[in-house]
Amino acid sequence: MSTYEIQAQLLGNEIQLYTLVGAVSKNLYCRFKNPTGNTTYIRKSLKTASLSLATKRAIDMYNDCLLYTSPSP
Repeated sequence: MSTYEIQAQLLGNEIQLYTLVGAVSKNLYCRFKNPTGNTTYIRKSLKTASLSLATKRAIDMYNDCLLYTSPSP
């Protein structure tokens, strides 16, 4: 049995939104592959139970990670 329940897959399964099973709060978390390669995944709390707000925050976080790891021209 998994310890989380997937709520949504974003950007062609690049980002997963999930909740923790058994947690008191129903806040959503996101997980995506680390573009730097330092760790396998980046996992963060989105500090909201709203799926629409969590979706925006997760995509913004993902884009920020890509922006800071892309080579400068």
